[in-house]
Amino acid sequence: MQYASSIKVHDPGHSGVLVELHGEFDVACLWAFRRALRRATELREPTFVDVSGVTFMDTLCLRELAARDPAARVCRPSWQFELSVTACGLNETILILPDDDPGYEAVIAEACGCGRVRSGGGPTTALLLNEVRTGLPAGSSVDGEGSENVRKGAVFP
Repeated sequence: MQYASSIKVHDPGHSGVLVELHGEFDVACLWAFRRALRRATELREPTFVDVSGVTFMDTLCLRELAARDPAARVCRPSWQFELSVTACGLNETILILPDDDPGYEAVIAEACGCGRVRSGGGPTTALLLNEVRTGLPAGSSVDGEGSENVRKGAVFP
């Protein structure tokens, strides 16, 4: 089954928490997006949000991300993410870390289970943990320890 978007929240390490975003983020997945960001930032550890896989993000999701700043540090923006930020006029609100930020490099190394990251390298999808997926048919369920399956269009209490 094809997912419109996915949020991968890694287990926290000594350097912080890594959250990876892939796909399209709009009002249909706002609830899952908000919940994942809240859970990651409530750990009181540095939270790094890798947006290299984002193909679209609407104003509501961008504002949610901006509301978490500086707790959620945005890293590795795709050109589509940068375009969305610019189109929504949030260039001054959402600050993006440089690719060689030492905090980001440390958290990515921990998430991959390696002591260091090759220059220019990032994690492989096979090594990612604790997925939150959106984009499924309505009638959602939330299950597991940090692992959630959230279906698009679902209503939650």
